[in-house]
Amino acid sequence: MIGIHGILSASSINKKKIQDILLKETEGRFISYQSFSKGLLVKTSLDKFRKDKMFRKYNKVVFGIDGILLNLKQLLNKNETNDIGILIMKFYEKNPSIFPSKLLGSFQGFIYLEKEDTLILFTDHVGSRPIFYFYDEAENAFIFSSSFPNIVKLMQSLGYIPRLNREAAYSLLTFGHMLGDLTLVEGVKRLSPGSVLLYHDGELAINQYYRLSGNPPISDSEEECTHKIASKIAKAVYMEFAKDLEYGYQHLATLSGGLDSRTVIAFAKKLGFKNITCFTYSQSKYLDEKIARRIAYENNLNFIFFPLDYGNHLIQCMDDVVKINGGLVFYAGICNLYPWLKRLPLKNYGLLHTGILGGEIFGEYIEFSSTNKYDGLRYFIGGKASRELIAYIVNLIDKELKRYDTPEIFKFYNIGVNAQLTNMHLIDNFIDAISPYIFPELLEYVMKLSREYKIYKKIYVKMINMYLPEYAKYIWERYRIPPKYPLHLNKYYNLTLSIYTQFLSKFTPYYSMNPFEYWYKKNNALKRGLTLAFKDSISMLNDDSKLKDECQYVFEEGNFLEKTAVITLLKALKLFRIVA
Repeated sequence: MIGIHGILSASSINKKKIQDILLKETEGRFISYQSFSKGLLVKTSLDKFRKDKMFRKYNKVVFGIDGILLNLKQLLNKNETNDIGILIMKFYEKNPSIFPSKLLGSFQGFIYLEKEDTLILFTDHVGSRPIFYFYDEAENAFIFSSSFPNIVKLMQSLGYIPRLNREAAYSLLTFGHMLGDLTLVEGVKRLSPGSVLLYHDGELAINQYYRLSGNPPISDSEEECTHKIASKIAKAVYMEFAKDLEYGYQHLATLSGGLDSRTVIAFAKKLGFKNITCFTYSQSKYLDEKIARRIAYENNLNFIFFPLDYGNHLIQCMDDVVKINGGLVFYAGICNLYPWLKRLPLKNYGLLHTGILGGEIFGEYIEFSSTNKYDGLRYFIGGKASRELIAYIVNLIDKELKRYDTPEIFKFYNIGVNAQLTNMHLIDNFIDAISPYIFPELLEYVMKLSREYKIYKKIYVKMINMYLPEYAKYIWERYRIPPKYPLHLNKYYNLTLSIYTQFLSKFTPYYSMNPFEYWYKKNNALKRGLTLAFKDSISMLNDDSKLKDECQYVFEEGNFLEKTAVITLLKALKLFRIVA
C-alpha cells in the first residue's frame, strides 16, 4: 500500500517474508527500499510527483518521504539546493524536534541514521497521511507503516499475536472511527498529527511540533475576517493547482451540491486555472448531481457523473475498503467513492482537489446542545442502539476532551483527522488527494474565530457572497436554497426541511446523495449481503460473549450506518486475524 514502512529489530528477522508483505504491489507503484543489518525501510508511492517523493541514501543516512510538498520549489530555491534530502537534513540538524514545520502539504517521512541506529518518523501538520507504529521494549523491536493492515502482517511475521483493543472496538461501534491514538490492535498506535517520533537504542520519544488551539481568540472585525479567510483559501488553492502545472498535469476536482468543493473550484477559476475536470457521485437525479451539472455547464468545466443507485457497491466493495482502511473507520462512507476511483481516467491528472473539512471547520464542529454530552460529540453514527455502548468509553472520551481547548478542536482531531483524513488517505492509493481546508495558516485562523461567526456558517457564507458571488446563485444542497439569504431564515427552513425529508425518505431515494435507509429497505440484495457478512464473521467474537452480544444487538436494532460499523469491526477481525 502507498506510504512508508519499516521494521527494526535487535533479533534476527526473516527479510524475505517481510519483503513479500511490503514489496508485492508493483503495478502503478514506484517502490524503493533499503535493507540493512537490523531491518528494512520501504517507500511505496504512486508514480507521479517524483521530485516530491524522495528515497535516498547518503553515506549512512537514509531518507524517505511520500506525499506532496506544496512549497518544495520555494524552499529549494531559498536554500540554494536542488536536493530535497540535503534540504530536509539541514532542517533536521537545525531543529530536530520541529523540522517538518517548514514543509507545507500532505506528507509523511522518515530519516534513519544508521551509524547512530536512530530512526526519526514525521507527519505533516494535521496528519493527513497517517503513520502507525508498534513498539516492543523488551524485545527491542519497532515496526511502522502508513498502513494499519501492514503493521498487523509485520507483527505476525515476527511471531506476535494481534489482540483486539476493546476501547477501540467500542469507539468504532459508537463513533464510527477511532478516538485518540487507538487502533483495533493492542500496542499499535497512530502517531499524533504534527509530530516527530525518535526511536533510539530501544527507547521512544515523541514531540508534537504543531497543534491547533482556540486561543487567543481572533479580535478582527467581520469584514477583516471575511477578507483574511478568502485570502488564505485562495493562497492554498493556488499552491495546489500550481503543483499540477509544475509537473505538466491536468486538474481533477470533486464537485457536489455543497459549498466546499464549489468554493475550491471557484477560487481556482478566479486565479486563472483552466481545463478543470470535475466529478460527482451521488444518487441519480438528486440535488448533488443536478447542482454540480449546472455549475460545470455554466462555468466551462469538464464533468463526470457516477451514480450510487441501489447501494450494491456497499456489498461489492466491502472487503476491499476494509483491507485498505484496516477497519479504523466504518467502511460505508468512503465506499461511495471507492468503486469510481478505479474507473476514473487518472493518468493525465495530478492531484485530486477536494473540499474535505471545509464545512466542518467553518461551523459543523461547534458544540451543540444534546441530552447526552457524549452523544453530541458524535458525527457519523447517531443511532439509539450504539448510544447505549458509549458508557464503556466515557473515560476515554473525557481523557481526549481534556487534551483540547474546545469540543470543536476535539472533533477536528478525533473526527476530522481520525475519520475524514484517514478516508482521504485511502484515496492516495489511486491519486494524491489534497484540500485547502487543511492548510495550517487557514486552520490556525479559523479555529480562533468567534462561535458567532460559525453558527450556520455565517462567515463562510458571507465570504462566498463577497468574493465568489457568481457561485452563490447556485442552490446549497444542505438547505435547498442558494447561500445568499439571511441566515436566520435557515434555522426555521432547515427544521421544516428535516421533517419533510424524513417523510420523503419513506417513498423515494431522492432525499440524499446516499439514501442508505431507503436502499436498505428497498434493495433485498443489499439487505441480504449485510446479513450474510454479519453471520459469516460474528464467530470472530466467540471468545468475547459480551462484545458479541452487543454487536448482535446493534446490528439487529441499529440503523444502516450502525450496522455497517458492526460489519467493519467483524470484517477487520476476520481479514487481519485479530484475536478478540
